[in-house]
Parts: sequence; structure tokens; C-alpha cells
Amino acid sequence: MSLKVDQLTKKFGSQVAVNAISFEARQGEILGFLGPNGAGKSTTMKIATAYLPPSSGSVQVCGKDVVDDSLAVRKLIGYLPEHNPLYLDMYVREYLEFIGSMYKLSGQALRQRVHEMVNLCGLGLEQRKLIGSLSKGYRQRVGLAQALIHDPRVLILDEPTTGLDPNQIVEIRKLIKELGKEKIRVAANFEITTAQYFANKYPERIQMLWTRENEKYKQKWDYAFFGTRGMPKQLIEASFPPKGTIHTIKADTVPLIAIVKSKNDYIAQAFKLRGENKRNEALELAEKAVDFEPNNVEAQRIKGMLLIDLNQNDEAIRTLSKVISLNPDDFVAYTLAGIAYNRKKQYENAIRLFNKSIELKVNNTSGYLNRGRSYMALKNFNQALENFQEAAKYDNGRNPRIYVEASIALLQQGMANPQIKRNRFELAIRNMKLALEMNPNQKDVYRNLVFAYRELGDEANAARYQKMLQGN
Repeated sequence: MSLKVDQLTKKFGSQVAVNAISFEARQGEILGFLGPNGAGKSTTMKIATAYLPPSSGSVQVCGKDVVDDSLAVRKLIGYLPEHNPLYLDMYVREYLEFIGSMYKLSGQALRQRVHEMVNLCGLGLEQRKLIGSLSKGYRQRVGLAQALIHDPRVLILDEPTTGLDPNQIVEIRKLIKELGKEKIRVAANFEITTAQYFANKYPERIQMLWTRENEKYKQKWDYAFFGTRGMPKQLIEASFPPKGTIHTIKADTVPLIAIVKSKNDYIAQAFKLRGENKRNEALELAEKAVDFEPNNVEAQRIKGMLLIDLNQNDEAIRTLSKVISLNPDDFVAYTLAGIAYNRKKQYENAIRLFNKSIELKVNNTSGYLNRGRSYMALKNFNQALENFQEAAKYDNGRNPRIYVEASIALLQQGMANPQIKRNRFELAIRNMKLALEMNPNQKDVYRNLVFAYRELGDEANAARYQKMLQGN
């Protein structure tokens, strides 16, 4: 099953509206069809729906030719035109029943199909309302429902999100995504942001479309949709954006609009640079990864992590909030956001986020460690030590900083209460020695050991660790 266009041309007098284009949309695919105004997008769709005849070339829908077998083609296609033609004085359910009857549905079969479309298109609360009283977003849903009422094999949408507000666009995208999962092929004429969304989020279901003029540049692109009519070769070559970007230019009155979708290693390189302590360069790559795929949770997360590294905590919280909105079960994002709040000394907010992180993942070493730091900052040393103990239990001896943080809490608790000072200082010394066994290159630990032994009156050990500190 497919929609196949072969060397399609359409002329209106001397004007060539569509010039020998060829492409094929197969089952389960979303074909994004972009170009400047007047490039022939809607004309191509009207020919594909048997609304206009071609001047030359052919269009076949599931093996049926739009000229030779136009009635059969119309049964196979669901079509939502650019200007959604609805009867505004009809009720939603009444209108869908009317459209279904035109496709020879009747009785229980018609009622069942209308019920299915109301549920699929989210029209349950609107089905008894006049179409003229609906918002544009819901009118688009009614248009989709009528296009689907007869269970078509191919669905053609002409600018389904144009004129909608951002929330409505999101809802229509979700609906198109669900339709694309089924047997229906979705061929759509998207505005640029919707095309970007589908190219980034569903690359395996986006098909590239080439014209004869730019076929020779194909090896430079992965997914691209653009018009180059009338542009000189030198300008086309100079205008190629780097892979992984969206680029729009104008040459006289002819725009070049391009989306390029390519595998990239922005995230991997950002992690690598972070490990090399090149955090500003790493952040630049993380931001490129986010620009390339805005809804990529991993890209947003590494960006948030680097913002924390660079002490840009407010921006980090905004970025990590987006991660949580994309994936409410991302325990790492809650932990990172909590760290950012710790940096801002908003410890109660941080604890709430660490609580959620630990709720999502019980053996969450980082969650316990950082929640312990929050409690320590609030002088709640017993709670802090309980969290450090939990962190050590799940860490399996990998992170010496757990023992360092526990030793600091013990030292502070001992200083606050002279009656338990010796006991707490001795426990702190034990934890610091464990930390040094795991990693001997920790100057702050040597300094704290010198302090602890001096407070206990053990000058010999204080001098020994002072010497180690100087030689470290």
C-alpha cells in the first residue's frame, strides 16, 4: 500500500505549478511536504485526491490511478484541505453522521464509526455542540474526524496546524502521531516548526523528498525539504547549512527552507568535554544538541548539568523543569534540580526534589548524598548522617565523597555539642581515613584530619597529616 507520484506535472496555461516531481509514501510513514508559497504543494495534493487532473505524469493510490480510477481513489483517501470546509450550522455528531452517510455507512455501522472518531479525535465533550461555536483547534479535530470516518488507507493533511496556538499544535501533533502508528499513511504539508518536530522525534518515519534540481546534492543531507526553483547553483551550494540544523534564507523572492536530520555526537562530545573540565565548550555542544532535538531528554539533562557546573542555577532549574515535563519519572532530573536549589541555598525546595528522586529510585546514591547535604546545611545533623549512611549502603564503596560529607557532618555536630565532641570527632576521623583509602588525593580531607586531631589534643597525628598535606 502506497501513495506513488511519478514525474507529476501540472500547468495552468503557461505557468508551471508542479514540475516533474516524484516521491512515494509507504504504509506507516509520515511524509513532510514543504516549500515556499506557490511552490505547488497544495496543487500536488489536489491531484493526489483526484480533485484536479494532472497535465502529465501519474499518481497512484494503493495501485489505483487518480485519472483512470478516480472514484476508487476517493474511497481510499481521507483529505483535510488547507481551509477546513465545515458546515458551521451543524452539530459535530450530526455532521460526522452526514459525512459517513456519503460514504454509504448506515445504521449500527455508522453509529459505531462516529463513536470511534469522536473518541479518537478527542471530541467527546464537544460532540453535541454547533461546529460554529468550536475553537479552531477543535474544528481541526472535526476535520480530521471527517477525513477518517470511512477508514481510509491514506490520509492527506494540508497545513493541519496553520493558525493554531501552541497548545493546539501540540494536541494535533499528538493525534497525527497516533494515526501514524496504524495502517494509515500520513502525507502532510507542515509548517516549518511541525516539520522540525516530526523530523527530530520520528526520524525512522520521515521520508526525504528530492527534486531533480537538488538530487546531485543528496549525499550532503539526511532529511531535507526545500525549494530551489530559479536559484543559481553557486547560491544553493553556499546556502547548505551544517547537518543537524534548520536553515532559512531568501534569494530574491524564492526561499530555501531546509531541515537536516543527521546522527550527531553533540551529547557524547559534551560529556567528554565535561570530563576534561572544558565546561563552557561542553555547554555549547549541549545547546546544539537541544537546538537539534528540543524534546531530547538526554540533551536537556546534560545542558542542565553543565549549567549547574557553571553556577547558572536559575537557568539550570528551568532546563531541568523541561526534562521533568517531558519525562515525569526522570529521577536524575529531580536530583540535578535539587542540586541547583542547594547551590541557591534554598534547601527546603531541594529536599522536596530529592524526596521525589528517591521515591522514583530507592537505591539512589546521589539523591541520598545530596539530601544529606541539604539537611547538613540546615544543621539537622542526624538526618544528614542517616542520608549519608543510605548513600554509602547503595554506593558499594565507589564514592569517597560520601564519607567526606559524613565526616564534615560529624565534625560540625561535635563542635555544636561539647558533650559528644570526642565521640563525633573519632567517628569523623574514621570516615576520613576510609575516604583516603578510596582516593588519597583529597587535600580537604588532610586539612580536616589535621583540624580534628588538634581539637582532640593529638599533636603527633596532627603533625603527621600536616606533613602529608604539604607533600600531597
